[in-house]
Parts: sequence; C-alpha cells; structure tokens
Amino acid sequence: MSNNELINVIGGATTISSGSFWNSVVRVLTIFLELGRNIGSAINYGKNKKTC
Repeated sequence: MSNNELINVIGGATTISSGSFWNSVVRVLTIFLELGRNIGSAINYGKNKKTC
C-alpha cells in the first residue's frame, strides 16, 4: 500500500463501531451496576441490623 492509502485506512480499536470499544463500555457499566448493588445491599443490611 502507498502512504496515501495507509493514511486513509479507517478501522481498528479507534472506531466507535469496533467490538473492543463496546466491550469496554459494557464492562464499565457492569462494574458501576454491581458497585451500586453492593452499596445498596450494605446500606440495607446496616439499616435493618441484619447479617448474612
């Protein structure tokens, strides 16, 4: 490939439509969701004076 063709190549992890990008976004959202659940459970257990 010539230098001009290489400059115009679009793809890889830098595009929004890549699977790697969406996988990382979903992982971050999952981490926040689980963190919220854990904090909510801890508050509920503390408020009701219950243990596991």
